[in-house]
Amino acid sequence: MLLTITALLLHVAQAAEYGVDVSFPMQHETVSSNYDHLPHNNHQQQASPASHPTVMFHDQPIQPLGDRQREYQTFLKGCVDAFNASVCDEFEESRIQTNLRQPASMVNYTTIGFHKTRVPDSLWQMIQGFWERNHHEDKNSNKNQEKEEWPPGNTFVNHWSSPSYLVRIIEEEKGLRGREGPRLAKTIWDETRKMVQEWTGQELEDCSMYGIRIYTKGSILNPHVDRLPYVMSAVINVAQDLEEEWPMEFIGHDGKATNITMTPGDMVLYESHSVLHGRPFPLKGEYFANIHVHFEPTGHSIKYHGYDAKADKQESVGKYKVNKDIGGHEIEGHRVLPPYIIPDSPEDKIYREEHPDTYYFGINKHRSSPAHVYAGQGKTSELVGLLEDQLHLVHSRDRNGWLPLHEASRSGHVETAKFLIEKGANVNGRFGEKGGTALFLAGQYHGKNSEIYKYLQSVGAVWEEPEL
Repeated sequence: MLLTITALLLHVAQAAEYGVDVSFPMQHETVSSNYDHLPHNNHQQQASPASHPTVMFHDQPIQPLGDRQREYQTFLKGCVDAFNASVCDEFEESRIQTNLRQPASMVNYTTIGFHKTRVPDSLWQMIQGFWERNHHEDKNSNKNQEKEEWPPGNTFVNHWSSPSYLVRIIEEEKGLRGREGPRLAKTIWDETRKMVQEWTGQELEDCSMYGIRIYTKGSILNPHVDRLPYVMSAVINVAQDLEEEWPMEFIGHDGKATNITMTPGDMVLYESHSVLHGRPFPLKGEYFANIHVHFEPTGHSIKYHGYDAKADKQESVGKYKVNKDIGGHEIEGHRVLPPYIIPDSPEDKIYREEHPDTYYFGINKHRSSPAHVYAGQGKTSELVGLLEDQLHLVHSRDRNGWLPLHEASRSGHVETAKFLIEKGANVNGRFGEKGGTALFLAGQYHGKNSEIYKYLQSVGAVWEEPEL
C-alpha cells in the first residue's frame, strides 16, 4: 500500500524525536531548517571539515520533517489573502509571545503534562446518542451545525479555507436539545472533572465547554497554549470521517513532541496552560468532531482512592473566589495571584501590571497572604472559610515577618484575634527575627486599657519590644 506524502510525514513525526519549532513555528517565527540529511548531521561524514555545521544552523534542532517552513508560509498566506498582513501578523506575534512566556510561568501539576484515556462507557453512550440525533439537519430544515465565527485574522485555525462548525449541547434560544442537552452537559462536566482531578490531584472549577466542534477538510490547528484561566483541559473525540490519522501534537514538560491519534470515545487530558498543543498537519478526510472541556484549579490539593497527588505534582496553596463576570480572583475587592502562576515569573509581572492590587496566594515570604488581608480588616467570617481548607495560613508571614495575628492586634479586632488564637496562632510570636509581639502592637496602637490589649493578656500574651 502506497503512503501519501502526508501519511509518510505523520509516520516520520510519530517516530522521530523533536521539540518546539520543528513541525510548525511555536516560540519563534520560523521552524528549523537544520535538515537531518545535511552532512553535519551525518555521523559518518562529521570527520570532514566541510561537514561542520555553519553558523546559520547554530542552536537549531535537527529537522526530520522536511520543509515545514513552506507549509507554514502557505498557511499564513491564506490568512493574509483573506484579511490583511497586519492583522494576521498581530495574531501570530501574540501567539508566539504567549507560547514563549506562558509555559515558563506556570505551575505544572503532572510529570509530562498529558494523558490519553477513554470516556467512561455510560457517558460515551450519551454522547453517541446525542451526536446521532443532533448533528444532522433538524425536522424544520434548520441545520443544527452552525458555522463558528472567528475574529478577522485569528490564526489559531485556518478558518478562512477550512471552516469549523459547532453543535451546541445547550441551545435554549432555538428551543433545541430540550432536556437532553443540559443533562448531557452536566454529565460531561461531572465525569470529566472527576477524571482530571484524579489525574492532577487538584480540585477544579468548571470554566468552559463550547459544545461539539467539527473541523473540516484541510483544517490546521496552530500550536498554542490556552489563554488563562483554561489550565486543565480534556478533549473528547466524538466522531470522524478520515482518510488518514489526524494526530494532536503535544510538547510535554520534557520538551519533546508526542503525536497522539484518537478514535471516537478516546479522551486526552492535558495541562493546556503550559503544554503546547495543536494539529499542524492538515486534516485528510471530511471531518473530525471533538468536545473541549476546560477547568481551573482552585489551589486545593485532593486525594482519590489512595492516590497521593504529591507524588505527581507540585504543591500549590491558597483559596480564592472566582468572579465569573470578570474572569479574575478576588478577596474583598483585591485580586489574588492565581495558584498556577509562578510568583515573579514573566506572566506574574503582566498579571500584576494589569491588576496592581494583586495579593499573593498562601505562604509567600515576600508578600501578604489572604489571611493577613482578612485579619487586618477584621473579616472573621471570611477567615473562617479561608482557614477551613488552608489552616497553615495562620502561620504565614509577610515580607516583614508579620503574622495574621499581628495584623489583627494592630487593627484592634478582638474577635478576629480570638479566632486566630483558637486556630493555633502563636500568641507570643514576634514579627521578624527580633520584632515585637502582638501584645506590644496592641499596646502601641490602642493602649493598655483597650479591649484588644486586655484580651491578649488574658490568654497569656507577653510584652516583647523590637530589639534594635
